Amino acid sequence: MKNLINITKTFSLATVLIIMLGFTFNSNAQLVNPGFETGDITGWTAAGFSEASTGVTYNAWIVNPADNYMGRIIPPGGPARAGAEILLNLTAGALVAHNNGLFSSTTNFSVIYQDVLLAAGESVTMYWNFISTDYAPFNDGCFASFTGPGHQEIHVLSVTSNAYGDPNAIVVGDYGSSGWYPITLTAPAAGLYRVGFSGFNISDQILDPWVMLDNAPGGTSAPGEPIVTTVAVTSIFPPTAMSGGNVATGLNTPPITARGIVWNTTGVPTLADNFTVDGSGFGAFVSQLTGLVADQTYYVRAYATNSVDTYYGGQVSFSTGTPLVPLSDWAIYLGILLMITFVVIRFKRMM
Repeated sequence: MKNLINITKTFSLATVLIIMLGFTFNSNAQLVNPGFETGDITGWTAAGFSEASTGVTYNAWIVNPADNYMGRIIPPGGPARAGAEILLNLTAGALVAHNNGLFSSTTNFSVIYQDVLLAAGESVTMYWNFISTDYAPFNDGCFASFTGPGHQEIHVLSVTSNAYGDPNAIVVGDYGSSGWYPITLTAPAAGLYRVGFSGFNISDQILDPWVMLDNAPGGTSAPGEPIVTTVAVTSIFPPTAMSGGNVATGLNTPPITARGIVWNTTGVPTLADNFTVDGSGFGAFVSQLTGLVADQTYYVRAYATNSVDTYYGGQVSFSTGTPLVPLSDWAIYLGILLMITFVVIRFKRMM
């Protein structure tokens, strides 16, 4: 009985170590359903029209999700400016104070948000894509918001024709699409934060802007362009790593003569940087990055070339300093090893 008690204590101690290590190394914040892969907006709260979409086509633009689904929000049925500010936990008048030229003539908004508990310095990243179904001077657009304990941020992401001084806003033009872009929001202090996105109409409510959301970059295609998607980077063992992509046909897309990935250390890589050539034609492909060094951040995009131009997928980044296996998994493996070691030592002493 005494030996059984000792063994039980040993297993208990090892279990505690596993739990402690797991909590120590796995403290990153998690949004619920960030890729909308439940097929609905579970985990999110929305106002206006909202859905989980498998892909959309507008005015010959084609936008596809990274995996099976992406979120989509449109203003019909959504609140006016004051109501949107309330839903996003923004202070009254915050939007006009941020950019009077842009927000003073808004009519109605689409809103989607989620609350997440963050430690100081923790971040959440989402990808967005804006389609303007309108034309100037109906300067519809979209923005992200981030509010928490004594803190609020407003980021104008994209507009139809005029950003009124917002330097990072993408102007898409009449009936244009922004393509997929990431936004990372970082908590300055520990607390409960609201991550929000919104699309808005200006001056009328006849043609509504579309905002798509996902946890990774999907594909975007204009008429005659292929839909290029970048695959996340895996097997990171400098000097090599694995990535790839997928090339799907758009409307009247000429044949693909070359495809592969491009990468660099500064962002927005092109064929002027490092690249691979992984065959031709439509479909999925696998690529190997080479010449990588340790403790370096790299930026990767898939590309496809046809007789018209070269087209790029969304950008993904990775660090060669980050282990391939998540730290939480290493913690479990270490805990199991410690448990086995403790059991063997105690068993030998009891013999």
